[in-house]
Amino acid sequence: MSYIGFVIALAGEVGTASYERPNRILRERREWLIAARWGRDGEYVSLSSTRQTPDTCSPAPIGLVPRITCLGVLLSPGGKEDVDTFLLVRRLPPGITVAGTFSPAYGYVRLYGPVGNLRLTAAARHSADVGRRDGGLIACNSSQEVACRRTGASWHIDARRRPWAGEFVEGTCEHRLAS
Repeated sequence: MSYIGFVIALAGEVGTASYERPNRILRERREWLIAARWGRDGEYVSLSSTRQTPDTCSPAPIGLVPRITCLGVLLSPGGKEDVDTFLLVRRLPPGITVAGTFSPAYGYVRLYGPVGNLRLTAAARHSADVGRRDGGLIACNSSQEVACRRTGASWHIDARRRPWAGEFVEGTCEHRLAS
């Protein structure tokens, strides 16, 4: 795939599974997602959950907001196959920020086809030790003396781009892209 920078909305099918058994989908849901690709060589992709549910064919609503965001770094450009693969990261690279709350994950994101007809697939596992201190959630490590519990899940996503008034593609804000 030739590089193109963008921020787009996708209607996605999200399947979640336990951390230990990622191949056994326990729950499926539909969700609006926001994907962004950027960087000097298109080396970053972010994938954000909006926690909003799409219908079967409407354009994305204008008010979509990233809530939870994963970040991927380009692993292999697609070339002739028109598929770019990104490896999800556990820590944000220095100087990189994402919209919403960063969620570390192990897994991948794949982008298929041109941005006007983009399909995205992803699969990952994430886990975190979380606890509470002073009334708020904190990430725990072995040096912290708080009550922590292990949380984790696996997820699978298959999503397709939908028109969105809030999208940004190749340096131009557009209400609709030619497919």
